[in-house]
Amino acid sequence: MKRAITMSIGLAALCATSEAHAYNWPARTAMVHLFEWKWTDIARECELHLGPAGYAAVQVSPASEHRVIGSENPFGAPYPWWQRYQPVGFTVVTSRSGTRAEFAEMVSRCAAVGVDIYVDVVINHTTGDPAQTGGTCVGSVGTTCGYRSVTGLFGFQDYHNDCNIDFNNQFSVQNCWLSGLADLATETTYVQNVLRGYMNDLVSLGVKGIRVDAAKHIDSNQLDWIVDAFDESKTDRYTFQEVIVDAASPASDYTWIGDITEFEWGHKIKEAFDSQISWLNNNGGIGSANWGFIAGSSAVIFVENHDEERNGGGLSYKDGAKYALAMAFTLAHGYGYPKIMSGYEFNDSSVGPPGSNGVTSSVYTGPTTDTCGQGGWTCQHRWPAAAGMVGFRNHVVGEPIVGWTVYSSNHISFRRGSKGFVSINREGNSRSLNALTGLPDGQYCDVANDVFDYDAGTCSGTPYTISGGSIATTINPNGAIALHVGAQVSGSGGGAANVSFTCANGTTYFGQSVYVVGNVAELGNWSIQNAATQKLDPNAYPTWDGTVSVPANTSIEWKCVKANESNTGVIEQWEPGGNNAVTSGGGGTTVGSAGAF
Repeated sequence: MKRAITMSIGLAALCATSEAHAYNWPARTAMVHLFEWKWTDIARECELHLGPAGYAAVQVSPASEHRVIGSENPFGAPYPWWQRYQPVGFTVVTSRSGTRAEFAEMVSRCAAVGVDIYVDVVINHTTGDPAQTGGTCVGSVGTTCGYRSVTGLFGFQDYHNDCNIDFNNQFSVQNCWLSGLADLATETTYVQNVLRGYMNDLVSLGVKGIRVDAAKHIDSNQLDWIVDAFDESKTDRYTFQEVIVDAASPASDYTWIGDITEFEWGHKIKEAFDSQISWLNNNGGIGSANWGFIAGSSAVIFVENHDEERNGGGLSYKDGAKYALAMAFTLAHGYGYPKIMSGYEFNDSSVGPPGSNGVTSSVYTGPTTDTCGQGGWTCQHRWPAAAGMVGFRNHVVGEPIVGWTVYSSNHISFRRGSKGFVSINREGNSRSLNALTGLPDGQYCDVANDVFDYDAGTCSGTPYTISGGSIATTINPNGAIALHVGAQVSGSGGGAANVSFTCANGTTYFGQSVYVVGNVAELGNWSIQNAATQKLDPNAYPTWDGTVSVPANTSIEWKCVKANESNTGVIEQWEPGGNNAVTSGGGGTTVGSAGAF
């Protein structure tokens, strides 16, 4: 059973799904940051919401032992969120998110529903001078610490000298103390081995990704050697780094290690949604090189992160519908690897998560009941503007933005190839919309507002009708609609379904790959030059496979082909014999079809 709980702002409805789901996502293309959540809650969230919604991963809060700062904190609330960013140990141990055993169970349960765990790792520094924050320094499992020392782990010689950072000087950035926190001497073998040991510990627990906090404050060669202990198997582990790019810290210094955070995305999004969103297509469109962004293939983007939420650098949950629209646009766009922020309400920017005396309250009050949106945990990752648009993004991955249309300075629409259509109205009044969507005729669920059941092919709200490829409707003030091929209501024109294609005996030379072409647009209409033509994966080389979203209940003819990746317009070898045939299912179901060279 599925349910929807409506909140009081525009697009912000909470959606929930059951554990029983069979939908096979064509891709998982967005992550969520469950800021300060407990490990037990994250495990349940993966099963009830994140897996079914198509999220790829969860970024969790730092998992190593951290300093505990209680009522002695002179800088705001006791047990502030930032105490998690003052590590005093480098293995996964008990913290206010839970125990090591609970962490391991979370990783396993999330993986079982297709969701990876990314850990926020703090390896640039430990704590500051205890005299500046109450005079005591004790960790979450009792480790004591002091000025340039952690008992049993680090001494004076393991730190850089205490100095203030000059952000115009790279040496200073990488060797002085960030916010008064003792900077680790990451050039020394001993410190590197301690931190590499932490990387190995995360690997042993099944962690699939890391976010390196304050990465630009570590020399990139030293950082690479440390994180290599985690991501040496780069095919199944992921590294991204917090880097605020400037003249002293260019992106190129760190993109060779892994992806980096593109802070300017959120800043530009805020600028546009605070003024006029039509501006987002100027100068080649947001995300293009003309905007000064790093390449999308290296960028992690967000409307806000936990720091920006507190310093006002981006939009936040406090901006209501405007924030929801910004999330919807970010997920509809296609640039970078998007991260959705989900934390808790606050007025004091230093305050820690809901709870008392440093003990975090659970999000869940029962097996499926929770406190989301009830004055504590915000859970914006469940809003359709987030969760529904994650599904949108998963179904349009790789499709170009076409048909950008400006109706007014704050009302736009665009298509993602022939697979998705979105229109956003930031105006304070309703707007008429009559637009070409590029979608096949039928009825579609509006995933920016309603919950689509991908297993059953049904919508929680009233579907929109596409006729002649066009839509005629009215969009609410500060509202949006988003339609895609995976959310076509069953029986309304076929809908969409997945087909798993397999090509056996696909031996190739270096630089050559196997593709599938066929008699529908999603398979290029027999032309490998079509952008929708699908490249398969060599998961069991020389067998290649992949899943493609195609029209449901449709007879399809197809073949395996080989082409050089640098010249995919030319098919170098066709699968011999007659065409393969498969009939796709309905309502998001998956069927298989095999061919061979």
